[in-house]
Amino acid sequence: MAINENWEIYDNELSVSDNQTIESILTVGNGYFGMRGAYEDDAISEKSTTHGAYINGFYETAPITYGEQAHGYPSERQSMISLPDASHISLQLDGIPVDHNHGEITDNIRDLSMKTGLMTHKFVWTGKLSGKKIQVSFRRIVSHVRKHIFAIQMTVKPVNFKRGILSIKSTIDSDNLSAHSSDDPRVSEINTDEIMKHARQINTQNDQIIGLSFTTQRSDLSAMVGAIHNLDGKVSNNQKIWQSQILIDQQPVRMEKFACYFDTRESHGESVSETVVAELEKSKEAGFDALRKEQANYMRLFWHDSDIHIATNYHDDLQMASRFALFQLLQSVGKDGKRGISAKGLSSTGYDGHYFWDTEIYIIPFFTMTQPQIAKSLLTNRYNQLSHATEHAMDLGYRGALFPWRTINGEESSAYFPASTAAVHINADIMFALQQYYYFTDDEHFMRQYGLKMLVEASRFYLSYGSWDKEKGFVINTVTGPDEYTALVNNNSYTNLMVKNQLEFLTTSFDLSQVARFGVTEKEWQQFEMAAKQMFIPREDNLIGQDDSFLSKPKLDLKTMDKSKFPLLMHYHPLFLYQHQVLKQADLILAMALMPYRFTNEQQKINYEYYEPLTTHDSSLSRCAYAIAASRLPDQDAFDQMLQSSFKTDLTDSQNNTANGIHTASMGGIWLVILLGLAHVQATENKLILDPIMPPSWNAYVVCIQYHGSQIKLSVSERGSHVTLMHGLPIKVQLNGEIVQF
Repeated sequence: MAINENWEIYDNELSVSDNQTIESILTVGNGYFGMRGAYEDDAISEKSTTHGAYINGFYETAPITYGEQAHGYPSERQSMISLPDASHISLQLDGIPVDHNHGEITDNIRDLSMKTGLMTHKFVWTGKLSGKKIQVSFRRIVSHVRKHIFAIQMTVKPVNFKRGILSIKSTIDSDNLSAHSSDDPRVSEINTDEIMKHARQINTQNDQIIGLSFTTQRSDLSAMVGAIHNLDGKVSNNQKIWQSQILIDQQPVRMEKFACYFDTRESHGESVSETVVAELEKSKEAGFDALRKEQANYMRLFWHDSDIHIATNYHDDLQMASRFALFQLLQSVGKDGKRGISAKGLSSTGYDGHYFWDTEIYIIPFFTMTQPQIAKSLLTNRYNQLSHATEHAMDLGYRGALFPWRTINGEESSAYFPASTAAVHINADIMFALQQYYYFTDDEHFMRQYGLKMLVEASRFYLSYGSWDKEKGFVINTVTGPDEYTALVNNNSYTNLMVKNQLEFLTTSFDLSQVARFGVTEKEWQQFEMAAKQMFIPREDNLIGQDDSFLSKPKLDLKTMDKSKFPLLMHYHPLFLYQHQVLKQADLILAMALMPYRFTNEQQKINYEYYEPLTTHDSSLSRCAYAIAASRLPDQDAFDQMLQSSFKTDLTDSQNNTANGIHTASMGGIWLVILLGLAHVQATENKLILDPIMPPSWNAYVVCIQYHGSQIKLSVSERGSHVTLMHGLPIKVQLNGEIVQF
């Protein structure tokens, strides 16, 4: 795989081992649905492949089987499922399949343009027996403008002959959709074969449309996939296959295929099949080039508001990595208040398509500061699932609401409570994102209608779950922090600090009169205030314990461990990990990255140097947090090392699992490294603070930030920092310690 330094990623090597990784990287999507970057015809090469089409939040459930059941355990798990793939197109020339078995494939290249949202696949095929040579090109988009539409344009050009018969077979492939069995907890295993066995034909008066409708067996969700072509052809009896034969002479043959993915949650009472047919016919009438231009314009506006410009002396790939990250975030995120963003985006069913705390801590900040309407939709999705969170807390025996650790529909889907339900910091993570959204947007309406209720119920849970200790103050026991190699401990520092932040946000930004409608009494309000003030944080001078017991455990020497044993979760029993000082990912250091104003410079230095050697970085979420924290250290080599590692998670497959999907949170982390680690952005209720620094190996960087409805551009170079008001009303900014109005 090669990288164009500006906007494009392309692959021109037939590498069996890397193909599924490349398919993940070349995914195209729009937040509602996505398609992996697989070849249109598997027979083009001998590569192993995983086709996939996914609707965000479209899932099946399966019962969870426990050896020993206990009260409050989830009874069902949810899994996003792979849907029929409408990208399949195969060719024959004079009755001979155009594939690697019957000819030679040369000049094979796939190209993804982040600038326009267009993926291109080109190759040259030469028949073994006939010697006939053709150039084949496919261009595809998943439209950001037409939410349900996938479009692909195929061009076949004869190179060395004047006459032939080109046969085109276009399908909606519903075979081999089930995930493979795996011991890796990050890989989905749900079986969709039974769903597809009961798929039904689309009944339509247009005899050129192929398509299927299907309903999940347990979650009772329905969806439809239809396709239409700009050429006449024959449709098979099962309506999955469209075929056409064309005389190919010295002129290229061009075919356009339009597919529509639509689930019933999108329906507002109208016939789903009629809606699908109407969208297909409109897209066909407009034509591929019109859709491509729409897409390019949409992406132009996105990049205008969201692009990061980076100029460095040594790291030319950082610019590409940052754009790739933002591009994939845009492709993966739900934008309608009914869907979130999964850990693998829309590139696979990895992690079952679940939404985690990753959304609020690593991903929402990007949208809050550049595309606040999308951040609002993600928070709205959490609000729409608040009733499930309330039931979850009640089922566990507590007041208020506890949001699920991993979910699609709002119900907890994790069977292993020590690394899920016990991670009660999920509430504070969501409220941190809510706080940042409020500070950056000043969206009073959203807070009144949605945010305050979530904030109150999440805070009530902590009063119920925590307790008072005469010597320590307010304590939160039996929890798991971000570090999943340490579980069920007392007073995880990250958790306590984030809860303290949440309670301070509630009691300082609002008053009792604003939350009384939620049943908050004066006594409960005082408890909120007291818990915030007396929150216990385990400290030994400047060294802060990850929890009450962490510093008393023996250390694991990661440098001497067998490298084949990483990630540790795949090779060691949880109890072994829990008994040692070893971290899967940033924990306390993440709190320092998010809230540096709560720590002295000396504390940040001491704790970074203590915890980093103990951290495996087995999670892709880890290095970006360490990079942000390292930016405030005197040793810039540590920052540069962490920055380089965090930027390349997927493009270099540093975690060795990008084949199972991209890492959306890590991509959000790339943006955080620049905004929090370099620009040192911080928002309060009435002030935007910028204290940018310039890494030694960088020449300049430029970012855009939205604050209270206005957009500014921050330009940082060796000559200093400069802020420009791009649009909106003038705002006050604290730049390098001085208040300036722009």
